[in-house]
Amino acid sequence: MRCSFIALAALITSVNGLSATRRRLPVSREEPATRAIKKNLARAFAVPLVAGAASRVEPVRKLMAGFDRIRVGLVAGTVGAAILGGCYFIFSFCVMDALNQQDPQTAINTMNSINVVIVNPKFIAAFMGTPLICCWLVAEALAVGVGSSTDVALMFGGALTLIVGEFLETIICHIPKNDALAAHKKGGNDAEVWARYYTSWTAWNHVRMVASLATVVQFSLALFYRGARLGGGYGGLP
Repeated sequence: MRCSFIALAALITSVNGLSATRRRLPVSREEPATRAIKKNLARAFAVPLVAGAASRVEPVRKLMAGFDRIRVGLVAGTVGAAILGGCYFIFSFCVMDALNQQDPQTAINTMNSINVVIVNPKFIAAFMGTPLICCWLVAEALAVGVGSSTDVALMFGGALTLIVGEFLETIICHIPKNDALAAHKKGGNDAEVWARYYTSWTAWNHVRMVASLATVVQFSLALFYRGARLGGGYGGLP
């Protein structure tokens, strides 16, 4: 009887071993296949993704390869100088004449108000940003040689014209005049103060207006000659 139980136990153990082996065999056969399928799927999805990313990066790479920062600076400088020149034009031929038709005290008060209101982010962006661009263009022109080409010479001349004729002129002439007008107290000499301010301020405003518009012309010609010399569009764009 004891031998029968031992034989039965051995039989059950062998059957369980065969079952376990049978259960493991498909897994062992499927694991390499599963890994291969996953690998192929990953490769199939990765190729289009990489190709798509490359196709998106390629135009950017071509754009950066042909990017001309000097042209971008010239365009920005032209726009800034045009804004400043237009602003000064309005003052020279409209605002100052309109103020001069008012009584002196009203003209002084209005001009003082204008001088306060005009110090705003929009005007300061053009007033400070354009000379900064011009300083950078002067440095670029000196680096490559002012006489190396027509466009570089025009770029240098236009930038220097705005720095000296518009920015420094404003710092040296107009701001002190504005400060003096703001410090003026009401009195019997209002007419004299306004007449002196109007005559001098307007004359010097003509100077910075002409300087700004001259910069627009020179930068525009510089863009034309640079395009003819190097080809391509503005800023490397077709």
